[in-house]
Amino acid sequence: MILKTHDTAEELYKLALIPIFLGFLSSIAVIVMIQLYQIFSYIFETIVKYSWYLILVLPLSGLMASFILNQYLTKDKFSGCGTDLMIETYHHRNGIIDIKDVLIKTLSSTITLGFGGSGGLEGPSLLLGGGTASYILEKLKLKPKDIKLLYLCGAAAGFTALFKAPFTGILLALEIPYRRDIEKDAFIPAALSSVSAYIFSVLFFGGESIFSTNASAIIQTHLLFHSIFLGIITSIIALVFIKSLEKTKKIFELISSKTNLIISVIIGGFTIGLIGIFYPQVLGIGYDTIKTITSTSNGETFIQTLIIILILKIVATSLTISSRGSVGLFLPALYVGGLSGLIYAQALNLHPASVYAIIGMGAVVAATTKSLLTGIVFVAETVGSSPIMFALLSASISYFLTGRNSFYESQLNKKPSNKMEALMELEEFFRERKDLLPNLKISSIKLRKPVYFTVDTMVKDVLKTVRTNVYRTYPIVNDKNQILGVIDIESIFTIEKEKWDISISDLELKKPLLATREQVLIEVVEKMLETSEDHVFIVNNMEDRIIEGVITASDIIKIFVEKMVSI
Repeated sequence: MILKTHDTAEELYKLALIPIFLGFLSSIAVIVMIQLYQIFSYIFETIVKYSWYLILVLPLSGLMASFILNQYLTKDKFSGCGTDLMIETYHHRNGIIDIKDVLIKTLSSTITLGFGGSGGLEGPSLLLGGGTASYILEKLKLKPKDIKLLYLCGAAAGFTALFKAPFTGILLALEIPYRRDIEKDAFIPAALSSVSAYIFSVLFFGGESIFSTNASAIIQTHLLFHSIFLGIITSIIALVFIKSLEKTKKIFELISSKTNLIISVIIGGFTIGLIGIFYPQVLGIGYDTIKTITSTSNGETFIQTLIIILILKIVATSLTISSRGSVGLFLPALYVGGLSGLIYAQALNLHPASVYAIIGMGAVVAATTKSLLTGIVFVAETVGSSPIMFALLSASISYFLTGRNSFYESQLNKKPSNKMEALMELEEFFRERKDLLPNLKISSIKLRKPVYFTVDTMVKDVLKTVRTNVYRTYPIVNDKNQILGVIDIESIFTIEKEKWDISISDLELKKPLLATREQVLIEVVEKMLETSEDHVFIVNNMEDRIIEGVITASDIIKIFVEKMVSI
């Protein structure tokens, strides 16, 4: 009884009291960040009032300052989307990040955005909330798995404090780590941290929504059809945005490798400034433009102008990220989505245009961030809930049509399977229904094609592949397809960033569990349980060890189930 009471108290401490405290601290940190951004934005506006043409050099000034801060004052030289760094820290570092790096990167983000770089504050708010949580949790000496989970809650609180959108913060914690999965364990602590952050943010800023509209949608058949068409159109626009970002990054990496990092920053900053002279709407975070989009009527802006602004927003954001700017991508997706819906409504003379803009927002956010519910609930909390069902329909279409494409390279496709759970389930089936597999040989089973890496594969390429697959263990082979060893997903995710450019064979590999096609499945299962391995790799023979397939604990459980059904 005493032990049970102790466990309950510890759980209350970790999953309730700490998240509430983290929400409070994260909101304070984000409030300071917003004040910093407003200072730099005021400086920008003052300079522009003096001379409009100074816009040409202001984004470059912000990017140069960001570059210097990141290059010379941080341990981790990562620059780009703060959300991606937050996700990477969650998966690869168990939620542990240097607080100095977080503060410097947050400062560089506010400078970049304040001086006209195109992006959003949500990236730095997520990183700042998560970084604040990481610092506190390390001081509290919690277990690594607890730090990892509560780090996510701190990030969610940072997002909530910025937008005063607690439900979005909760869903973000669940959805953002994966493209086709959720982190369900984060629900309760994320809910508490987000509500805590929301309360403090409202006390400081007031309860008014950051975006507001009077748009309302009456359920009509034609609106359902338009939501479907808009879902298809926004999926194409989302893909263009994602691919534009990827392509621009590669071009600037090539420029940096051929010349110098500073050259790519100058090119990007100067180009953004040039765009800003003619279309200043694309600079900065774009709050005013988003507010206009959500309350506009047809015909207020020429459709040609809207198309140009949409294209230039994608270009300016891609340039900001590629020029070493640390900004968020959530708001630019919202911006582009709103413009997409507005253009669609204006082209077909649909009323009210703002309803279609709201539907477009949810659709593009869902497609680009791979957070289906997050985008929809964000629109409902910050803009209006009237067209939410149509937004959900459109967002679902764009989410699935864009496949695994996402802004965030660090997102995993699915949560890795739990090794011990799979083995325990296999042991239970094996103990109770061993008689179902009397003399079944491996040769009679349809083998999965393994995902493997050659000895010269770079660690960074391994990470890209692992993020889109569901296996836990990956074999390493030579040029003759002979298996040399294996590496599991836990080991891959703990590799320091400094080692991402080395070959995977330079790391310590584990001994693989092997079997041949002629072996009996029962013997293989016994070996898996004995060695606590949930993957067995099938080779041609034990001498050559040429890999032919893989069987997982889940595959064998399915065989058990199929045999039971056929009885």
